[in-house]
Amino acid sequence: MGLNVVGLKIQSFAFACFFAGSPVGCGRIRRATSRPVIFVSRKSILILAMMVVGGLGSIPGAVLGAVILLGLPEVLRPIGDYRMIVVGSVMFFSILFLPRGLLGETSVLSVMRRQFGLAWDTKLNLGWRQ
Repeated sequence: MGLNVVGLKIQSFAFACFFAGSPVGCGRIRRATSRPVIFVSRKSILILAMMVVGGLGSIPGAVLGAVILLGLPEVLRPIGDYRMIVVGSVMFFSILFLPRGLLGETSVLSVMRRQFGLAWDTKLNLGWRQ
């Protein structure tokens, strides 16, 4: 179509990076410090664990994983320090027995494809499916 796709992708990436980094840069200038300690790897690992437990490729699965991994320690607060052992075992057994997560990628995608596929065929009446 006459558009430089690679150039447009690079420009959009640079544009997004500028706006993503601007608040961080302004905050660093205001505080006049920048330390690598600000990046907390525990939060990144927790977010990754939420996605793995809930199901990769599934937005409802990620939400379910977040609810489980954030809510379970609060519910188990009365048992003290043993609650983290329970949370870890829930994560371990969910990965062991459900490698795709609680709401697996294929099941959610197949439901969405069926649902939207039927809706597109009936509303648009394009006859793409034969």
